[in-house]
Amino acid sequence: MALWPSPANGCAELLTHVADQTDRSFSSAWAAIRRLADHCAVFDGGRRIIRFLLNADAQLLLSLFGIRSHLSTGIDDYGSLVGSIADAVSPDDLTHHSEVLRHTASFVSSKEAEWASTIQSGIVGVYHDLAPRWAPDLTDSERRLRTADLLRSELALEHCAAMYARSVLLLHGLSVSAKELTTAAQRCTHDYPVPLRLYNEILARIILAPEMSLAKRANWLWDIQLAFAVSTRLAKQGTPVWIVTSDEDIIDASVRAGASRLVRSLTDYEALVHKGTDAVVDAVEDSAAA
Repeated sequence: MALWPSPANGCAELLTHVADQTDRSFSSAWAAIRRLADHCAVFDGGRRIIRFLLNADAQLLLSLFGIRSHLSTGIDDYGSLVGSIADAVSPDDLTHHSEVLRHTASFVSSKEAEWASTIQSGIVGVYHDLAPRWAPDLTDSERRLRTADLLRSELALEHCAAMYARSVLLLHGLSVSAKELTTAAQRCTHDYPVPLRLYNEILARIILAPEMSLAKRANWLWDIQLAFAVSTRLAKQGTPVWIVTSDEDIIDASVRAGASRLVRSLTDYEALVHKGTDAVVDAVEDSAAA
């Protein structure tokens, strides 16, 4: 059993808060990074290693199509950066990483802006296959309710899976046959029910509250990245992968997906750790047998 930090892109969001010492989340983010490094490091001789799970796009490409992403290089650099920031004695020590932290903050900002501004197309993309002649009409409250119900349905889940399968291929400039795409979408629906349900729930909420701020929409990007670490098939060294989070939306999605055994709240996880290693191992084995 090993402890892995969240996908690297998710950790990038955490790093943005230590890029600026005036950020109101600076202290809590720095404390979280120290805790992450302390809890998730492994040692190869005297060398500390902090390894990250693949980002969602790379994970999907590998698990759905058996192809390794050329875009996932550099993930190990995050481990070195996290370790160095965790070891810093004072905030002034972080100035050595100012350039890379500014670059990381810029990357996160651009990704959030891109995701927030295109989320409406995600709604249309999922819904269009179900009702090609539909056009968004957010002034009709009854239509919004019907649309939200459909976006939360099993049928929409399948179309969301197909959309993700297509998008990961497009990102990498790849193509497959229609039959291969259908098979991949079916596998995605089965293997990744938690992030798919979370994504469709987010779409439904935006339909119901179109005035929702872009800042709120952007934050969901990292929740979805984290949720893709939850898979009914994903394992590391034969051990099921859990995610530990206090995010209620991810926890609720795992319950709706019947995969709550793979998602543990921080409180529950810390209670297990307090009981000792045997208690953690027993709980992991139970989740594998479920």
